Amino acid sequence: AMAAWRDALAAAGRMEEKEPLKAAEAYSRIVKELSAARGHTKSQAEEKEISSIIAEARKGFDVCEKRILRAKAEAAAAPKKPVPAVPAPAPSGDQQPSQAG
Repeated sequence: AMAAWRDALAAAGRMEEKEPLKAAEAYSRIVKELSAARGHTKSQAEEKEISSIIAEARKGFDVCEKRILRAKAEAAAAPKKPVPAVPAPAPSGDQQPSQAG
């Protein structure tokens, strides 16, 4: 059973960079479900393993939270310029603006 939680933890870790919100939700679910299971452990070793996974998930959640906040701050600080849905054709003689992503 602990291997499945480790797999879930690893999957959330792989999502951190590209999808920090989904990763944060996954970490949150891991913490919530393992915290509920914590009282029903059969051994001290299992309790220790659960505590370790919860600690890693909390750490991962914090990383995601920082990424999300940083992305929001960058978006707020970025100059707002309207982006046309369809690029207008450049007048002859003018240079086409580069489309940086």
